[in-house]
Amino acid sequence: MKTRKKIVLGILIVYLLILAGLTFFSDHMLKKQLPEVEAVHVTSGTVNDTYYNKTVPLSAVYSDEKGQCLFEIVIRETPLGKRYYLNRVDAVILETDAGTMKTAVESVLSHNSLLVKDCSVLPEACEMVRVKDESHE
Repeated sequence: MKTRKKIVLGILIVYLLILAGLTFFSDHMLKKQLPEVEAVHVTSGTVNDTYYNKTVPLSAVYSDEKGQCLFEIVIRETPLGKRYYLNRVDAVILETDAGTMKTAVESVLSHNSLLVKDCSVLPEACEMVRVKDESHE
């Protein structure tokens, strides 16, 4: 009876080690394949000497067939760690300062939302991405 318990325990330990290894490997491979984006927060500030509640870098504003938009980074906790998904948000450009490259926007985003900045490829909503510097959270 004791030998059978040891065998079952040994099999269980090997199974758990294999599962942990597969989880780590798949997470590592997933992160390598995801597009990497730079993130920036929505802030308040001045654009051309006028104060606005929501300002973003000009490089965070994108245009597509639906008009101008921002891509919000939504953070979801999973058993394998944090996952970053994109949410397309319509935006109205109120004013742009070419000198500081800041833009005042009107949108449904909350102050301090995390946005995609300087993405070489137009992002898509619901796409999962990697964030270059995770200290923005």
